[in-house]
Amino acid sequence: MKTNGWVWITAGCLWLAGGACHAIVGRLEVESSSYELLAAQEAFSGLAKITVEGGCCGTTGSGYLLNNEWLLSAAHVVFGQNPSNIRIDRGTESSSVRQMYFTNEWQANPVTGLQQGGDLVLLHLAEPFQYSAQTHLASGALDDRFAVMLGMGRGGNGVLGAYDIPLARAATNTIDRQLQTSGGGGFLVADFDSGADAQNTLDLRSVNQRYYDDGFTAPLPSDLLLNGMDTKSLADATRDGIIQSLFPEIPDVWLEGTTANGDSGGPLLVYDGATGEWQLAGVTSWGFNPSLPEGFARGDSRYGDVSFFTDLSQHTDWVAATIPEPGLPALLGAALVVLLRRKRWIGGK
Repeated sequence: MKTNGWVWITAGCLWLAGGACHAIVGRLEVESSSYELLAAQEAFSGLAKITVEGGCCGTTGSGYLLNNEWLLSAAHVVFGQNPSNIRIDRGTESSSVRQMYFTNEWQANPVTGLQQGGDLVLLHLAEPFQYSAQTHLASGALDDRFAVMLGMGRGGNGVLGAYDIPLARAATNTIDRQLQTSGGGGFLVADFDSGADAQNTLDLRSVNQRYYDDGFTAPLPSDLLLNGMDTKSLADATRDGIIQSLFPEIPDVWLEGTTANGDSGGPLLVYDGATGEWQLAGVTSWGFNPSLPEGFARGDSRYGDVSFFTDLSQHTDWVAATIPEPGLPALLGAALVVLLRRKRWIGGK
């Protein structure tokens, strides 16, 4: 998971988090202000902060508006909570939650862990926000797509990990995998590369085998094994040119990053050049760092970290069934026509 704080789901206080949590963490040589400026763009104004209040301690996460009264987030951020204990903040606006809707795949069961791909919740807001946009969902093949991830959690850099105060931040990356789970859901996967072979995680069969399969209590299921690739999965300066062409006020720097605590539920967005809009492709669920040596927390967001985003293209029918007309057609757009399918646990974020 990538929430800040503790998540309790029953009166007996069963903790769902499987490890350390961390927010958008960027490159060592890039100023944090560049990641903050990217998040502040009007195109990404649907980002919101979720606060779960009450109990012995609180939890914070992230979410993204689909329209002025529906927010999409990760199920583990709010599961088991009373909607009256949840507050949504966006800029100077705040809202309570009227009702929560979870996918059928979400079981909140630590035993199933990574095998469930339905870590999603739709929150119906009691007080609509002043948000005139309609967020469209992405569809089709998403691997190798350039993407922007956003969150409200802690910042930091690839060498030190997450240490900075929680703020709205955004980073770029490449979607390296679009994976199916046996339960009918799926994940979009991106790793945080320094440029060095030893930290290009998704190219390293030996690192995955040594540190992940033997180092975690719930091994990755076989259909999610992160086998190596022949090419480096770098969101390099050339692909970052998309950002500079759309937002010229942002410095021309390498904005690759990864997610961290407080980012759970935050969006992964891809750009559709045909329509000129950013479309919602995934929601931050969990992550881990198999490239770190023994003794390091593998939930850390340093170079080599791998983020898993629940694949929304596997859940378009759930969104369609949950959000009533008339907002639905505008929301789903082409995704509804192309595909109608249902679709950070360990070391999560």
